Amino acid sequence: MSIAISPNQYSVHIRDYFQGISQTLFLKNAYFGALLILISIAFNFHIFACAFVASLIGYGYSTLYRTPKILRQNGLMTINGFFFGVAFASLFQESPPFYFCFLIGAFSIPLLTKALFEILQHWKLSPLIGPYILAIWILWLCSGVIALPQASRLGILDQSFIWSQFTEIPLWAKLLKSMFLSMGQIFFFRNSDYGLFLLVLISIFSPRRGFYFLIGTALATLSFYGISGGESVWQLGFFSYSAGLVGIGLAAQPEKFNWRTILLFCVLSLFLSLALERLLSGGGVGLPILSLPYVMTFWFAMLSRAPRVNVGWAPSEVI
Repeated sequence: MSIAISPNQYSVHIRDYFQGISQTLFLKNAYFGALLILISIAFNFHIFACAFVASLIGYGYSTLYRTPKILRQNGLMTINGFFFGVAFASLFQESPPFYFCFLIGAFSIPLLTKALFEILQHWKLSPLIGPYILAIWILWLCSGVIALPQASRLGILDQSFIWSQFTEIPLWAKLLKSMFLSMGQIFFFRNSDYGLFLLVLISIFSPRRGFYFLIGTALATLSFYGISGGESVWQLGFFSYSAGLVGIGLAAQPEKFNWRTILLFCVLSLFLSLALERLLSGGGVGLPILSLPYVMTFWFAMLSRAPRVNVGWAPSEVI
């Protein structure tokens, strides 16, 4: 027996899917989501076509199978599918097992999202984009024993392309270039033009979020320039891209966070990026940090707003 789907149902699913995509950057607007997908594919077909397919799988699962309402409303399976697609296409080279492993990972994203949701709800935390990080880490570790070659495009030592863009330009131009590179790397795409496109698109639909996207990335970039002692590694924009996501995410909750708190957490994300890079990539583990600094910073921010009254370790006279 076939199931008939009315044209109205198709339009509802299309709207809900693009709304889910838009929530990758904390907006809930189907037009924003559609523009983000279409223009991103125009910038790099391979990377964002993978993101499109993986996000469709996530959305389809949330529609066809029992899914907690909060996960559907916030599009978390769609979001994690999108991030998984861009990260997988950026981190791994095309090879015979590429598409098989891609599909395995994409279909695992909804299950990892539900599992993390069940674990983290006890602390009133969202899984955010933690599920895609787990999926990529598993495949990254497996790539050493299967024919899934890793790409070096996200490696911190792969700098030749970046340096070619910074030769013989003044410091202010280097800072701007680094900021836009950092913005583009939210979706693991090292392209300053794409970073500028994201800034303009976000600012059109939400000037407040666009402002904190800009100021958070700028503050992290300037902070890294200052603490690096002038070392040119800051130009990569590799450690400041999480600050932009933190700025957008916290700006979406103005009732909880004022501007000083938002900027403080943006800088904190930079130091978490540096620490996690040394711990995970340089400490022998060999894992890419991906968006983990953003996830951890956002969790710290949310927990700082919900202190528990009954603290078991505090002296009784203090409680």
